Amino acid sequence: MISRNNNTIAKFVIVLSIIVLIEIINFIMNIYLNVNDTLGNNVIDMLYFIKFIGIFTLFISLLLWIKNKNNNLLKEQVVVHTMFVFVISIFYFLILYLFKYSIILDVMDILRNKMIEGNPALLLNFSVYSYNTLKYVKGAYQSFNSELILMVELLFITWQLRNVMSVETEDEENVNYDSFLYNNTLKYFSLALIIFSFLSINLFSYTFDSLGAVMFLVTFFLFSIQLPLFYFIRKISNSSKNKSTRSSFVVFHNLSFMLGIISIVGFIIGLILNLYAWQIGIGTYRLYSIIISLCISIYITFRIYKTRELIV
Repeated sequence: MISRNNNTIAKFVIVLSIIVLIEIINFIMNIYLNVNDTLGNNVIDMLYFIKFIGIFTLFISLLLWIKNKNNNLLKEQVVVHTMFVFVISIFYFLILYLFKYSIILDVMDILRNKMIEGNPALLLNFSVYSYNTLKYVKGAYQSFNSELILMVELLFITWQLRNVMSVETEDEENVNYDSFLYNNTLKYFSLALIIFSFLSINLFSYTFDSLGAVMFLVTFFLFSIQLPLFYFIRKISNSSKNKSTRSSFVVFHNLSFMLGIISIVGFIIGLILNLYAWQIGIGTYRLYSIIISLCISIYITFRIYKTRELIV
């Protein structure tokens, strides 16, 4: 557990509070100032929500630890959560860059092939479309959603991640549980869940209709949380060979159980959305990967629940 004899976490909370404030301002600007009906719902808006959820939950977990003296916090738990935020932010940074680049290429193609060399009667329509599209790029550069602000956020997150890795921890005695508590096969099911949840994502579009946007948001979020779930389950499995502390063993099970419950609820929502898509004639193969993912997540969560009942 993290020792309370240092102020590293308190500094991290201050940094995260500033980042959360920036993200909220960015959200308000996107709703009221940078509205663009030409592009509609796009991948950047969906990834923003996932990034915000990661940052906000990290902020809340650290803040609760500071406020509640009886609340214990595992160092590795904070490191994994911070790494999750860091990776999502890096991915968001890259997708934002590629998305704006694709917009510029699209406008250049319109200017050359449809306006300069195309039908003059359609010049006004394409001019309006091109202007509204480039207006989004301009708004992205001027807002808190720009790569400059994202780079500053990443620098602070990297700095705090380094500090958290070197934070002091309380000495705890290593324990060795009975072999039936380790669930050594679950890591393979968790790896399969990563693969099938990835197959559930629509990776072939930058822009979506309302249904497609919600489906992308749900499926990509579910895929992203399978990575820390796999890490925690793998740590539990590996602790059968290397002794671990009781706190880490219990916390890893609690976190795995929580992520498992979130996965089950999320995959049920994804299944409902995909069934509706099939009903209106736009269903895809992703329905089957959602069903398989749901079954695997139920099995993993059930196994973790049974073990958790024995150790808590």
